[in-house]
Amino acid sequence: MRVNRRENNSSGGDLTYRRPDARVDDVAFDVTLTRKTLSTPQVRGFFDSDFRPIRVVIIRPRQLGADHTYAIPRPETKR
Repeated sequence: MRVNRRENNSSGGDLTYRRPDARVDDVAFDVTLTRKTLSTPQVRGFFDSDFRPIRVVIIRPRQLGADHTYAIPRPETKR
């Protein structure tokens, strides 16, 4: 388990990174108030990082509704 640590993306010209709240094996966890989707830059950044998670789990307060915790799977790559 890694908590609040940089996950680098060395695929571009400049080294960039994202910082998930937690990482367990190949799953990133993000605790937030905001609903996030695959098109959210932060989520895309997690998938583009060098550790390449298989899913990102979004955890939101229960008071925000039925979809307070959900997983976004890694998108399939085009062949």
